[in-house]
Amino acid sequence: MKAFDMLAKLSEELKRAKEQIFEDFATIIKLKEELYGVRDNQLSHTFTTEDGKSVVLGYRNTDSFDDTVHVGIEKVKGYIKSLASGEKKEDIERVLNLLLKKDKNGNLKANRVLELQKIAEQINDNNLLEGVKIIQESYKPMKTSTFIECYIRDKETGQRISIPLTMTGV
Repeated sequence: MKAFDMLAKLSEELKRAKEQIFEDFATIIKLKEELYGVRDNQLSHTFTTEDGKSVVLGYRNTDSFDDTVHVGIEKVKGYIKSLASGEKKEDIERVLNLLLKKDKNGNLKANRVLELQKIAEQINDNNLLEGVKIIQESYKPMKTSTFIECYIRDKETGQRISIPLTMTGV
């Protein structure tokens, strides 16, 4: 089938181009680290020419936690149970449970854990703080994919225009 052959060839060309671009920019990123004397932990890098051409490359991450997260969650829930009953307990319980709510894949969201930390610091209870610390230390983000995006700047409007690199984008 001609369509399949064309698409398979195109896929292979995109794969090779992506590998080459990441390889080429790895040198630039390394030079940037040496220049500033800082190890780079960025998930993405944007490189722009004077005439407004940009290449963005990086990694997509998903939040992931190791099994010790459950110990931390139980400590936080233990703190909630230790509170006296009443309106304050219900409010705190509602907020903490919202922050411990898992996404559709069963993972906590890292940004919610940061909010949980702020609340725990305000409450200043050792058991709650310990539970939140365990949750934070169990955080192990996972790289899920690499990406490249490409843009040009419209000379008249100055607006950034994406150059589509996906089959749905062209």
